[in-house]
Formats: sequence, C-alpha cells, structure tokens
Amino acid sequence: MARKGNRKVRTGCLTCKIRKVKCDEGKPACHRCVSTGRKCDGYAAAATPALRWHRPRSHLAGVGARSLQFFWEVAAPGMSGPTDPYFWTRLVLQFGSFEPAVRHALVAVSALYERLLLRGVAVEEKDGGGSVALGHYNAAIRELRKADSAPLALLVCVLFICVEFLRGDRERAVQHCHHGVRLLESVAPAYAWTREFLAPLFRRLTLFPFFFGRGRSSFPALAGAADAVPPAFAGVADAQSHADNLLRRAVRLLRRADPYRLGGQDALDTLLLRERDEIRAMLHAWEQAAAAFQWGQPESARDETVCNILMRVEIARVWTEAALERSEMVYDRYIERFRWLVDEAAKLAPRHSPVFTFEMAFVPSLFFIVIKCRDLDTRLLALSLVKKLGARKETLWELPTVYATGKLIIELEHGLLLDGAGRMCTVASCPGLPADEMRVRETTTDPELRKRTNPTTGAEEFGRTLGLFMKTADGDIYLRSEFIVETL
Repeated sequence: MARKGNRKVRTGCLTCKIRKVKCDEGKPACHRCVSTGRKCDGYAAAATPALRWHRPRSHLAGVGARSLQFFWEVAAPGMSGPTDPYFWTRLVLQFGSFEPAVRHALVAVSALYERLLLRGVAVEEKDGGGSVALGHYNAAIRELRKADSAPLALLVCVLFICVEFLRGDRERAVQHCHHGVRLLESVAPAYAWTREFLAPLFRRLTLFPFFFGRGRSSFPALAGAADAVPPAFAGVADAQSHADNLLRRAVRLLRRADPYRLGGQDALDTLLLRERDEIRAMLHAWEQAAAAFQWGQPESARDETVCNILMRVEIARVWTEAALERSEMVYDRYIERFRWLVDEAAKLAPRHSPVFTFEMAFVPSLFFIVIKCRDLDTRLLALSLVKKLGARKETLWELPTVYATGKLIIELEHGLLLDGAGRMCTVASCPGLPADEMRVRETTTDPELRKRTNPTTGAEEFGRTLGLFMKTADGDIYLRSEFIVETL
C-alpha cells in the first residue's frame, strides 16, 4: 500500500493479492501471473475520497451473464445503503471475474433480488428466481470446496449471508454470520485486504443476530474490534466504524439485560453496570471527537451517511441508558433527542429507495423511534419516514412488517386508528404520554408470512403474527398476540 499525499494507493494485481504472492507490479499484466500460466486480473483502482464506480472487464462473460448484468446495473448500486459501496460495486465483481464460487454466489443473489423487485407485479416467470438461486448457491458451495481458500471462503460467506437475507431465512443467516466471524479471526491477520474490506462489514453484520437470533447462543462476538475511540476521527469512515462499534456494544448490553428488564430476573448483574459505564465513556469520547470533526457540509444539508451515523450513536446512547430500567417511562427523557433525529432525517431529499440493502440503513433506527418515542406528533412523522426513506428489505427487516407493527403500537398506546397512509382517522383517547401499563415493552414477529380470511370482510389478506410484551397494572409481564396485515 503506497501513499500519495493524503490518498491511499493500492498496489499489486488482484490475483497476487488473493494468492498472497509478491507482485512485480508490471502493467498492464503482472509478469509473475503470466509466467505461472495464470490470467492476470488487473489492478484495483486507487481509492479516492469520492469512489468512482467502474465495470470490471470480464465479469459478464460465461455463467449467469444476464444475472451478473442485472446485478451490476440494478442491485449493486443500492446494496450498501448509506455505507461505502466499494465492496458491492467493485470488489465482488472483480472477484467474480475469475473465481467461480463468487460468480455463482452473485448469480444467486441477483436472481433473488430480481424476484424481490418483481414481487407483486404481474409478470411471467418460469421459476420465480427460486430454483435458479438454489442451483447457483449449491454450485458456489462446490466451487468453494475445490478452491480450498480461507480468504475466498470469507468473501463468499458474505454473499451467502446476503442470499439468506433475501430468502428471509433468519436461522441460516445467523449461522453464516457466526461462521464468518470465526473465520475472520484466523484470516484477517494474514490478509490485509480482508482487514480493510471485510472486517468493517462483519462488524456491522454482528448487529442483526441480536434482533433475529434465538437466545444468547445466537449473539456473535467479534474479537479484535477496537473499543477505544480516538481523540480525532481520520475521516467519515473512521467515525462510522466507531459508531458501529458503539451500537454493537449497546445492543449487546440491551439483550444481556433482557431477563432483568422484563422481570424474569430479580437481581441486577453488576457486570452489566460495569459494561454500561464503559459504553457511557465511549459515547462521551465519540461525542468529543465528533465535535471537532469537519463533516464536510453544513448541518442543514446532512447527507444520508452522516445522518445515519448520528442516528446510530444517539440510539446507542438511549439503549445504554434504558437497558437496565424496568419502566418504559425512561424513554420519555429522550423525547427531545428523538425529535431532533426525526427532524434531521426529514431533511434528507426524497429519493427512489432500493428494494433491498445488505446493510442496516434507516428502517431499524426509525422503527425504534416509532415504538419508543411516545410523543404522538414525533412518532407519526417517524412512521411516515419509514416508508419514505426505507428500502423494502434491509438485512432481515421487512418494511411492510415494520410499518404495520409501528402503526399498530401507536394505535394501541394512544387509543386511536390510523389509515393506510398513517394519518389519524379517529380522535386519540390518549393524546399525551400513555401510562406505563399501556406501553409495549418488546415485540416478536413470526418469520413466516401467512394468508388468512379477514373475519369482518371475508377478503383474503397476508400478514404475520405479532407478539407484544406488555405490563399489567400489577406489574406482571404478559404476551399479547395480534395479526398484522402487510399492505406495502
């Protein structure tokens, strides 16, 4: 890695980097590759502050050419959400041009993405994308076994997680995440490109099992994640990396405290108190570093990346302070912070959202505000922004499920009815802050989409069973079951 001014310049061809061989850097083709009978697959483009997207030279040829073309033109540009798109728009396509396992995995992702894009549209499909994806998924596994390369397996693991996100298979997605984290610990020390491109990605991936896993055994650990926040950020990517780590630490604290917070455990573990204090100190350090950081534009014109970073840090702060509190009234302390976050998100320009993002973008953050901010005007605005800013699917979060769940919780807690656009169509019986026993503590959703006949109209509708953890006036926690209809 050479440095030119303040800009990092990657040297060496991709083939030599992958095989961990010293490259002679001869261009346009590395002589070492040619002399060993291998095809030189070129050099990675220099990273600049504004990454330029380019088309790799040979990735469209051969297996799955149409699907790869679709991935390149439609899926890849929006896959990263508000994070750096380099992995999806460059790296995987470069690998796909010479690694069969990557190419087959990309075809599987592309087929499932296209099926999601066409869902609800009257089109004729031979197999709906399912058998195509499964065939290439299995082919990727076979090619991966033949390659016997740990760093390649780590990269393909990301694509397998993406496949399971698109399929909606929570259990397999969590399994792949655990496998990838373990593999990263052994691969990253020896391969610089995995530390640069894959380690940050896996750090963010460790978030979703805390929401969709089954119990503590589903919660992954990520060894080597830097907890210390520097006095100054090296750039937006550095600020985001530490924000991601704060969110990861905060949600881990929240889940570890579930038994106490939900009344299943009487005594509070002192280790949780110590962990909360550590996260508080990290939050303070991040805030100081952020105050001195030049974000590159005025506050009145936040871009999506900066807005997403700020939302993650503030939500990490609320989770940290509320994790060890049994009363839902604790969230009322943060109404002004919730209102500020929603106002910041509302400043973002309207855009055409992708149908799927591999990264967690705005849906989970806005959903948290919808269900935990009990100021009616603020949460109604947040609910409208879920639809405005959210992709149809973000990791395993389904926009129709999130929207229907948030809508129902608002109706229950404030005693009102909302129409399909989220507008009040009845007067709220509780327009102010609802009492503690009216508030929803936690939610669970059935992963399976089900069809039922509406008991009132007789019409067929699709939705999921929703579980709502609530508290009686006597302080006992009970589970309320509802069926939410998904119409988006």
